[in-house]
This record gives sequence, structure tokens and C-alpha cells, in this order.
Amino acid sequence: EGVFRTRWRRRYIQKRLSRHVPSDLAEAIWQRRDQFLRGGRLSSQDLPATILFAEMRGFTLHAETRNADRYMGWMSTYRDTMARLVIDHGGTVEGYFGDALKATFGVPFARERSDEIGQDASKAVACALAMGEALQVLNRQWDDRGAPEIVMRVGVATGDVTAVCIGHAHSLRFSTTGNVVRAAAQLVCDLGESDDTTGSPCSCRILIGT
Repeated sequence: EGVFRTRWRRRYIQKRLSRHVPSDLAEAIWQRRDQFLRGGRLSSQDLPATILFAEMRGFTLHAETRNADRYMGWMSTYRDTMARLVIDHGGTVEGYFGDALKATFGVPFARERSDEIGQDASKAVACALAMGEALQVLNRQWDDRGAPEIVMRVGVATGDVTAVCIGHAHSLRFSTTGNVVRAAAQLVCDLGESDDTTGSPCSCRILIGT
């Protein structure tokens, strides 16, 4: 019974994780779960990581003036596409906030070498570029259906964060906080920029914090 239960928990956890993290990371989390699970909960820890925010601009404006159900279908396609790119580039989809996706590279296992931290940052930048290319494809598909072009803003920042437990062992969810997270979020904000993306010269703007 103990072996059966362990196998069931492993399959259950990895199935849930597969929607948010790469398969190799899901396996690593399972194999090293005792290192960061205490009393069935994830322990909080400070560690270096790269944070990526990708925000869809203009969607809310267009959704309010057109068929909301139609645009929600496109939003689902957009989110699924961008989330898969995060996972394919070795990142973790931490969550969605309105029209923004938040991804983390380098969590939950702390990097010990500077080259490892740099690799996480490089993966995040490569992911951002791939997101821009994917958005162009989506925009062409939406244009064929008479939909307006959507613009995306991406912010990437690297530094120390605090990974905080927000779940239990059966879900293995966490959230990152700290100045680096706020910096990445701020990079997608432009107070002088309108949500109306008509005539925008670039469908994806990427800003990287230094």
C-alpha cells in the first residue's frame, strides 16, 4: 500500500506540475521534495531568479467594444501559447494577473553559480523573443478573422527574490516577491502609452532590467 500510494502521489503531483513547469523540473521537484517540503508545505526561501512579465495590451479595450465570448477564446489561445513557450524555455508559469502572465526562471532550487543564474536570464530573454514571434503569428491569424492587432509588452529582471509557499504538497505552488519582481512588472508599464494599439509600430516590446 505504501508503494502504491507513493506512486499515485508522484503521478498526481507531476500531472499538476506539467501545466506550469517543464517535465524535467517536475521530476527534480519530486526527487528532491524533502529539501524544500516541511510538514507537507513548501518552505519559503531567498534565491536568485529571473522574473518575466508579459502583458497583452489593447485586449480589454477591444473586448469591451466587440464580442466578449469571441475575445475570451482568443485570450485562451494567447495564454496557452505563451505558457507553453515559458515551459519550453525551462521556466515556470507562476500565474496570471489580468492580461499579464508572470513567469519565473530559477525557482524552486537555488542556483549556486553565477553561470547558472546567467543561463536562467538567457532562457528568459530567449522566451521573450519567442513570445514576440508567436504573437506575430497569432496577430496574422486574428487579422484574417477581422480582429485588430494586439500588442504585447514584456519585462525581464534578474536578482534575489523570496519564493513563498502558497499551497500544500499536493499542489506545490509558490509565489515570488521582492524588488526584482516589482522591477519586472514595472517594465511592462508605460504611463504615457495608451491601451489603444491602433497604428503601433511594433507588436512586442521587450525591456530588460539591469
